[in-house]
Amino acid sequence: MDIRSEYAVSEIGRTLIGRLLPGTDLVPGILSICAESGIRFGYVASLIGSLERVRFIYVNRSPRSRSGFVFTKPRERGGPLEILSAQGTLGEEEGGSPFLHLHALLCDEKDRIFGGHVLETGCPVLATVEVVIRETRGIRLIRGPDEETGVSLFRVSSGF
Repeated sequence: MDIRSEYAVSEIGRTLIGRLLPGTDLVPGILSICAESGIRFGYVASLIGSLERVRFIYVNRSPRSRSGFVFTKPRERGGPLEILSAQGTLGEEEGGSPFLHLHALLCDEKDRIFGGHVLETGCPVLATVEVVIRETRGIRLIRGPDEETGVSLFRVSSGF
């Protein structure tokens, strides 16, 4: 069995608990409150609420790609939508700008459940989004091109 990994052990820092108000775009809203709070690295511990619509992608097999997979073209679903659960990782792009890698499970008004990787824009809050962010200390999460897969991914390192 071949086990391959990258990891670093962090200390848990502050906890940010917030609410995004109606009309706020989900990912930019979360990144904004993290920046205002000085949180650069961490994870979404809890995220629930509702959206007017969502834009997302997910992964499909592709024998023609180097990695064996491709991401779908962006998909959009209209609401109202209930966020049943969402998790994410907060880090930075190689150039230093903040990046949130967010996945969500949602439900529409016909009780259909779907989910995927939430895109960076185009997901306005309907009534509210409640979010809990846990800061991580002693590590860096830097997103950049991955040589093996050919896509941008987080690399984990210690010493922050």
